[in-house]
Amino acid sequence: MAGFRLGVLFWFLPALLGGCGPAPQRAADPLAGAPQSLSALVTSQIDSVGQVTPAVRVSLPHRALIFLRDEEGYRATILVQVTALRDGQQVGGGVGSATVRVATESETRTETEVFCAAPLVLRGEEPVTLAVAVTIQGTARIWRRELDYRPLGSRSQPLFCAGVSWNVDAQAGDQRCLGLDADTLRVTVAMTRNEAVPWPEGAVLLRGDIATGEDGDPTISVVDLAESSFGSGQASRQLVWAARDLPFGALTLLIQLEAPVEGGATQEICVPDRAVINLQVAWWSDRQWRRHVGWLEGVLSEPERQQLRDLAPDQREAAWTETWQQIGTVGGMSGRD
Repeated sequence: MAGFRLGVLFWFLPALLGGCGPAPQRAADPLAGAPQSLSALVTSQIDSVGQVTPAVRVSLPHRALIFLRDEEGYRATILVQVTALRDGQQVGGGVGSATVRVATESETRTETEVFCAAPLVLRGEEPVTLAVAVTIQGTARIWRRELDYRPLGSRSQPLFCAGVSWNVDAQAGDQRCLGLDADTLRVTVAMTRNEAVPWPEGAVLLRGDIATGEDGDPTISVVDLAESSFGSGQASRQLVWAARDLPFGALTLLIQLEAPVEGGATQEICVPDRAVINLQVAWWSDRQWRRHVGWLEGVLSEPERQQLRDLAPDQREAAWTETWQQIGTVGGMSGRD
């Protein structure tokens, strides 16, 4: 079974992670792109010695993007450009990009979000206005936002992130893969107390969000942090997700420390985004099962695929394993409708 699982992994990884193909064709342009589609905020990554790296983080739902068709499905790339202004003069900025790939056209119209961060370089520590422009590569679609940012505000946080470790760090070479040898994702975040800042009266939270909204699955893990936990100045906490509660495929984990700051607002201090590939198939999810069967287009005939779609949840895993074993031993099935 271990050999079979690795075979499935190598079959799917190119589709999940992207690759080269022929000249793309444009997919249907969804009726989306209204200003409310874009979410944008300023976050700050702080290391254990208090060095601050700000970034503008944006997110857009798939339905707001324009996808191009290639041999592996559909893809869209968003580009983020930020200009930092102080008293009308440019004092810095940053750029970023992110590409999303999906297997079917129906996935291009969902609320599932793509995230992109643009790290900022700024001169001086006085407040700035950030002019944000988000475009979709190869199209004229554009969103604009203005954000206010106080560089010194990030230093008022009670905690710094000292490091992040995963229980899947050593798997599959450079790729973190869940669902092979681990059925639970565990992320350990080490934090250091900022002694120069009083502990706030409001809640201080360590939060992890899996960047998908598919099937309404629970994708958030939150830990409430108490000052007493940092008696020695440092502490570690775990964020935990069961693989069966997460969608199959490439996922992005956003890790944030949230704490109240002056004026009653909550400022987010983010550690780097992390990617993981979930290979655990949710056999009980009709939507995910149909998506898996859809990937067999060109490998199985339509009647064969329909037969798989009609299976009850308790029959799917065995049928999926048998199907791939046959594909592997006879070099594919009919592939004809």
